[in-house]
Amino acid sequence: DHPNGSGKDKAHDALNAAIDLHHALRMYNQHRANSGYDPIEIGIGIHFGAVIIGTVGSDDRMDTTVIGDSVNIANRLEALAPYYHADIVVSEQLLATAQCESVQARLLDWVKVKGRSTPLKIYEVITHLPEELKARKLNVAEFIEQAVKARIEQRFDDALTLLQRALATSSGDALILHHIEVCHRYKALELASDWDGALTM
Repeated sequence: DHPNGSGKDKAHDALNAAIDLHHALRMYNQHRANSGYDPIEIGIGIHFGAVIIGTVGSDDRMDTTVIGDSVNIANRLEALAPYYHADIVVSEQLLATAQCESVQARLLDWVKVKGRSTPLKIYEVITHLPEELKARKLNVAEFIEQAVKARIEQRFDDALTLLQRALATSSGDALILHHIEVCHRYKALELASDWDGALTM
């Protein structure tokens, strides 16, 4: 929608495209269900940053592609979607650039993805979800955010207390169970003095 727009415009467009794609997929899956077919599930990863675009190949076969660190990160986020049972996984940088108050998201984790040594915060976009499910996820979002902060600071008992409170509110949330398992795992380890709290994927 904004080929010559600002970074904010482009980040916002990427979010809207992902949300619209999931709305379209929901309608398509309704048609599949009517025909007796299983639904199709997809994961989307979005990051914001500089890329290099160009045409590669030969006279017989040419293709336009993008390369760069930002492309690799987006690819890693897409791969994390099924791991976190999330439809749309985005980086903190993408959300900060988009500055879109209408898009709702909750923190998923503080991770190091393959090929990158610097950790990043990743979020789950939930704007497109049914209202009841969205409300359940938002109700525990603050618990999860505070628990991840406590994990980074190696306050594992505090993190686990927060996560148990979240679990009492939303017992079927796989993200809460994930963080409980991670906290127990790291609590049992002898961590290096410079440990940054990030989960290495």
